[in-house]
Amino acid sequence: MNWSGGKDSAFALYHILQQKEYSVECLLTTVNTDHQRISMHGVRKELLLMQADRLGIPLKIVELPSDTTMATYDTIMKQALGELKSEGFTHSIFGDI
Repeated sequence: MNWSGGKDSAFALYHILQQKEYSVECLLTTVNTDHQRISMHGVRKELLLMQADRLGIPLKIVELPSDTTMATYDTIMKQALGELKSEGFTHSIFGDI
């Protein structure tokens, strides 16, 4: 589950858990290394950790520097997704209204 810490992600997670067609085994979040906040919404890393803990779903944090270019982002995300794929993950869920 691509987790931004916001309402769209929470709503998508709620729906996917209700359907029971898929199991959510991991939350994937990008965090700005300089500010220690989720890249999409600026949610503090401490709150992100609490969200994952309360949801009971393992969290994979992908750290991105503040000055990330699209090429750098692509490289870092490709590596992170490759790691998940090697662990057996086959699907990804996005919640974007």
